[in-house]
Amino acid sequence: DGVLNTVQIFNSSGTFLSQFNGALTPSTAFNTPIGLAVYIFGGVTYVYVADEGNNVIEEMDSSGAYYGQLTGANGTFFSLPDGVAVDSSGNIFVADTGNNLAWEFSSTGSFLNDWGGGVTAFSVPEGVGIDSSNNVYVVDQGNNIVQVFDDFGGFEGQFGGPGATNGKFNAPSGAAIDSDGNVYVADTVNNRIQKFKNCFTVPTFTATETATNTATQTATSSATNTATNTPTVTDTQTATNTPTVTGTNTATNTATVTGTNTATNSATNTATNTAT
Repeated sequence: DGVLNTVQIFNSSGTFLSQFNGALTPSTAFNTPIGLAVYIFGGVTYVYVADEGNNVIEEMDSSGAYYGQLTGANGTFFSLPDGVAVDSSGNIFVADTGNNLAWEFSSTGSFLNDWGGGVTAFSVPEGVGIDSSNNVYVVDQGNNIVQVFDDFGGFEGQFGGPGATNGKFNAPSGAAIDSDGNVYVADTVNNRIQKFKNCFTVPTFTATETATNTATQTATSSATNTATNTPTVTDTQTATNTPTVTGTNTATNTATVTGTNTATNSATNTATNTAT
């Protein structure tokens, strides 16, 4: 609760159970706690609180007992950390809003990695979520997109964009992923929650294929006649694009004809050509 500066705990039916205010932390009290993640290990429920006003991530248990805090690494301190998430190994991910960074720490608090975006540099990363495969979803509020990374910070894709139609965002602020891989995004200014499935685009690459039987490039000839697109033959028929060979026929991109005519987009002929 960013106004009351507390973390409140409810059961699955919504009944209030307890609350704590960070009084046991070195900061002595939360100052605008705005993000939260839970990780259960060894029978202990660990609660990670993004304490924006104190620029720290507080680690506590569900009773409010203090375990530790993260403040940054390598001489850089958090600036308005708004989002926190924990993967299946206990690694901690932080959306560091003011520094336009995503951070990764081990379960013991050791620095592992940080990064500033994928193909698009972060602009106010506001939230972060983790799916069951440990893909990291960073809610990039300033760019109105969600950027997706592997758990080493490798870019995998992004989705969204500015707007009010389905699939578009206006200042998104948080994301959560269920066990089926559905992604829920808090679309703040549009006042809605959007749900996505298989939502990001993985970069694709163009494969190069090698043709067999039909050459895909330009045929050259030692004969006296050259045909472009439509081969000219000595038969009474007219060939269109690809001659049919009655003999042995092989092609490797560039075809050479040893007969009386040559066609682009043809094949290597060692027998008599009959065009169809």
